[in-house]
Amino acid sequence: MAGLILEGVTGAGKTRLFHAIQAWLARNRASNTKLFLSEHYSERVLEARHKAGDLGEGEVVAHPDGLLQPLSHLERLWSQSGFSAASGAARVVTVIERFLLGHMANMKCRQPDRWPAAYAPAIEGLYRRADALGLRTIVLVLPAGVLAERIRSTRAHRNAAWSAFLDSFGRDDAAIAHFAHWQALMLELIARLPPIVQPKIVDMSDVTRPEDYADLARRLCEEIFR
Repeated sequence: MAGLILEGVTGAGKTRLFHAIQAWLARNRASNTKLFLSEHYSERVLEARHKAGDLGEGEVVAHPDGLLQPLSHLERLWSQSGFSAASGAARVVTVIERFLLGHMANMKCRQPDRWPAAYAPAIEGLYRRADALGLRTIVLVLPAGVLAERIRSTRAHRNAAWSAFLDSFGRDDAAIAHFAHWQALMLELIARLPPIVQPKIVDMSDVTRPEDYADLARRLCEEIFR
């Protein structure tokens, strides 16, 4: 098995990259079994409980762990098969949009004392399971000036509910400050997590056009198939 986990701040381009990876795999790995899990199942199914503040750290770690279980089953089937020594079309390719780091940053934004060091072993265990499945974590980041521009631009292509969410901050500058703080928290969390969690950090400042996303998708996919 091989695959990618995409994480990053709002406006960084996770969903556009997710779609570009789908397109690259469809063109270049047509015969491979492919599994794509969007943020609707990796994160948004827990959104209401995040907002209510009644979601515990253990439950949050258990959620992505549950998402890995069917992948582990497929990996066992493959390892026990007659083609386990072969590469090519037998390999399952998985792409997951959001996983754990976004959950952690969300909770830290609301309650700074969340995710004490006691949870490090559970987090490490989760990422060891992901690593055993060949899943590589990619974190998309933006410098402050670019982040501000991207957050403002989301009003043009997202729905009215999203604009209402931005309006809830009172003004765009306050919303931008929130997401800059969110990104900083996620990077701080990453810095103090075990080595197995350390992701590939990708600055998305110059990734703006469809061809830029296509090129980044190609490079990431070629890396996981090496």
